[in-house]
Amino acid sequence: MICFPIIGREACTQLGRLFITGTVQSITIWEKAMELRDLKVTLMKVEGNCSRCREGMEFEVRNAKLHLPEEGLCLFALGALIPNLTASIINAEPKEDFLNLINEFQCPDPFAEVRFKVEPLDHVTA
Repeated sequence: MICFPIIGREACTQLGRLFITGTVQSITIWEKAMELRDLKVTLMKVEGNCSRCREGMEFEVRNAKLHLPEEGLCLFALGALIPNLTASIINAEPKEDFLNLINEFQCPDPFAEVRFKVEPLDHVTA
């Protein structure tokens, strides 16, 4: 990481598409682009009454984009997964991010136990 101190004067810097203007104390620029992990999500288990999901359904997250199955995916399950998937795509070391050590998530439906398994794909997108 490179840090440029700017004390007591006006600054206008373009960082990619982001413009920072105004009086600032420091501007931090990352040396390398953020690497995103591609993921495969598999529906491992459905117990109870769930008409929207079936065991074996799969979808992928590639370059931070969802690639959903043709039959679709339950909005409630997807809503529960999104925060975890967003955190899981960041390629961080386990000591920096414990969430990358967790690979199973459950839908919050109180009447059905629907579990998803999240696995990294072999390649990383920069």
